[in-house]
Amino acid sequence: YKTVIILVSMTAPLISFLCLALLTTSEVNQNINYLLSGLSLKLGGKVLLTVIVIDATLTFFILIPY
Repeated sequence: YKTVIILVSMTAPLISFLCLALLTTSEVNQNINYLLSGLSLKLGGKVLLTVIVIDATLTFFILIPY
């Protein structure tokens, strides 16, 4: 459980930063409702999308006990 918390606490801010840093304004506006999908398509396609979805799922997992 602690490992999941550590991984998510490191990857979630990184993914958010990448969305802001790598996507252009038009890409942000075009993908406003699914920025993580837009980021994954730009950087690595379906493989990266799978990693990001797993990370988001783990984020919800760590919130359950609270």
